Amino acid sequence: MIKTVTFRNYRFFTDADDCIVLRRVDKEPSIKVSLPFHEDTPNLDLTLAEALSLRNAIDELVDLKLLEIRTVVEQPSTPLPTSLISMSDQSALSSLLDKYRSDSDIDRTARKVVFQAMDILGLNAGGTQF
Repeated sequence: MIKTVTFRNYRFFTDADDCIVLRRVDKEPSIKVSLPFHEDTPNLDLTLAEALSLRNAIDELVDLKLLEIRTVVEQPSTPLPTSLISMSDQSALSSLLDKYRSDSDIDRTARKVVFQAMDILGLNAGGTQF
């Protein structure tokens, strides 16, 4: 397998492109690094551990912060949050919102009281007060 890394070379005041060639033959335990456009530079033979150390050193110099992968733990969906109040009582309390749904002052006041009670009990109201 052969990989190349191209880069801009500003040596000798030229803007010529340059490259580094990395080569590994099958399952050989080394990686050959060469600069093909630099005849006076010898090829380097790096062991796999040395190649990984080189990669780690470049990573540290660049100091690239990768986004961490977060695992999402799915929780079973429940219509109302778990609480010490029974489901039937939670349903009865939330059904009061349907009972007082008109736009009259009495119904708005009743809905406000129901929302306050649900808030005090730590229940999900799931609607709007007005």
